[in-house]
Amino acid sequence: MMGPIGCLLFTVNCFALVSSVLAGYEANDRYAPLNKTVSWSPCPNQEGFDCGTFDVPLDYANLTLGKARIALIRLNATERRRGSIFVNPGGPGESGIENVIEFALNYTELSGGFYDIVGFDPRGVGSTQPNINCFSSSEEEFEFLNGTFLQQGIEAKGNFTNQNETDPDVIAFLSQEPLTDLVYYALGQKCWEMNGDHLRYVGTTAVVRDIIGMANLFDGPEAPVNYWGFSYGTIIGSYLVNMFPHRVGHVIIDGVVNPQVWAAEPSYKLWSDSLQNTSDVFYGFSAACAMAGPTGCEIATNGSTAESIVQWTMDLMDAAYDFKEGGGTFGSADIRKLIFSSMYQPKNWPGLATKLYDYANEVWPSGNTTRRRRSLGSNRIPFPPLRSRWSLKVNYAFQAITCADALDWGNTTTTDVFNEVIYTAITETQMFAPMLIDAGFYCHKWVTRAPERYMGPWNATLKNPILVIGNKADPITPFTSAKFVADLLGDGAYLVEQDDFGHTSFAEHSDCTTAIIRNFLVDDTYPTRNQFCGTNQTLFPGQDVTQLILENGGTFDPKLNVKVPVPGTNIGLKNQELLMPPGRTRLDVVTPTDNGTTPSNNITTTFLQNEIRGLKRTRLELYFTIATMSIALLLSFALVFHGVFSSTFWKTNEGRVYTPVNLHGDD
Repeated sequence: MMGPIGCLLFTVNCFALVSSVLAGYEANDRYAPLNKTVSWSPCPNQEGFDCGTFDVPLDYANLTLGKARIALIRLNATERRRGSIFVNPGGPGESGIENVIEFALNYTELSGGFYDIVGFDPRGVGSTQPNINCFSSSEEEFEFLNGTFLQQGIEAKGNFTNQNETDPDVIAFLSQEPLTDLVYYALGQKCWEMNGDHLRYVGTTAVVRDIIGMANLFDGPEAPVNYWGFSYGTIIGSYLVNMFPHRVGHVIIDGVVNPQVWAAEPSYKLWSDSLQNTSDVFYGFSAACAMAGPTGCEIATNGSTAESIVQWTMDLMDAAYDFKEGGGTFGSADIRKLIFSSMYQPKNWPGLATKLYDYANEVWPSGNTTRRRRSLGSNRIPFPPLRSRWSLKVNYAFQAITCADALDWGNTTTTDVFNEVIYTAITETQMFAPMLIDAGFYCHKWVTRAPERYMGPWNATLKNPILVIGNKADPITPFTSAKFVADLLGDGAYLVEQDDFGHTSFAEHSDCTTAIIRNFLVDDTYPTRNQFCGTNQTLFPGQDVTQLILENGGTFDPKLNVKVPVPGTNIGLKNQELLMPPGRTRLDVVTPTDNGTTPSNNITTTFLQNEIRGLKRTRLELYFTIATMSIALLLSFALVFHGVFSSTFWKTNEGRVYTPVNLHGDD
């Protein structure tokens, strides 16, 4: 029998053999002739969907470099077919196939059933080949990142920004810059070793060409291209309409990322741009929790206010910091990331409150807190394992796509990345800035860039106007980005602002927004310019806290407060005067009736914009000068550790600007 070392060597040799065989197979497949058709067949275990693959060149300017194989899913039109709508859920790195399966009913209803809904896994993602993996297992990844900020997050107590140079958390953060620099570099090298030059061919410009190729095949070379993208999918949409303005059909981008920052500024700067409204969303959660009270929100008490919920949460994070310092299994970074991820979907807010309550029971011994203590029995939500909360899950399409598109690294350093975190805490959000989770933080140590990158302009004259949708308070794609894109497109875009917390318009239901989308896709009609849409989503149960009632801040009983509409009564009324909150006026939007017709007298109430109450940063102005001086001193201290491991080894970094290239002989 073999000893432990013999077993290890045998395992390594077997793994190497299998890897070489698979690599050889993949290489042969990569250089096989392009299949210019798609053979659809029923998807396994997914009734009603067709699946297929579509071959595309890895590099549209050099067909000898081989091909990629795009995985597809199709939900067929139920009415007389008008064409295809290609959808992308964002990420980057999210599966378009899984998205179509999950939201099939939504897509069918909103498109009227007149289109084939086509989901695809973009290059590097999901079932598409090449697929970008940087580790052979989650265990290998865990060991690689173990003990670093990239795995455990940044521990911070109290105010992360308005401290002096003696603050131990800021000093500890900046002192980790040399180690983090090494990890970024080593990770970039490992991803290159695992994927080779496939890392070069997952950029958004190539994905847009893939969409054009699919549209040519499915709908015809001159047919308008219909596209619906969310989050990072709006980057695909912005590239698409500006690269191929003459092909624009029905295009919707929702939860907009600023394409100028994405493509033409250092990638790490996207962090501060993205978090402009995150504190507003958290304040909305706190206000809704306080209004729901103890019966609706786990962490509320009688008399709670938004400010008291905010303060309680900050106190909990400080207590978690001490808990981890004392050997506990979680810390402030874990709670910060939990809250941040929960800001995306307000439907998860009651569950978030329960999880925070559980954390509080761990870090505050019984009797040392004013929070309520009660057992929820089988309804208690267990703590997720620490590893699963922080693991990057082996697939690195998030980093690969972001960095393939990113501006050349130039003189960017990890010190710049750390400075961005501090800058974001000063200018945008003290609670959520101290995280190193954005893919743009990796790009200065990433090995390569896409050979073709589109960098603008963003103001093309479009064949057909598009819909641009943004939430009033989105935690990761601020409304300013949607307005930026719409303003540059001018008459080529209709902007819709949804009175909503969360990420994309799907985060909360709005009859107004869904009517606009359906009218656009089915009837080729547009909303008014700069349309504002209300929502009617319940944020907390019990007293049915909604965004509208939260903004009014009044009683829930319409008998006592006639300014507050009863939830649901402002939907689908005909020729009736609606109760309006103070300072609001009514905007009429045509909405379809139950039988699909569109009567001129059917209206949905929407409301003019009312500023979301954000966290007050009064101390920011008072301490800004002190913070700036402190940061300068701290950076001087950090520079002592930096410079030995500068990034000097790069592979295949040459790039080219976008130029139209034929795709399968078209466009």
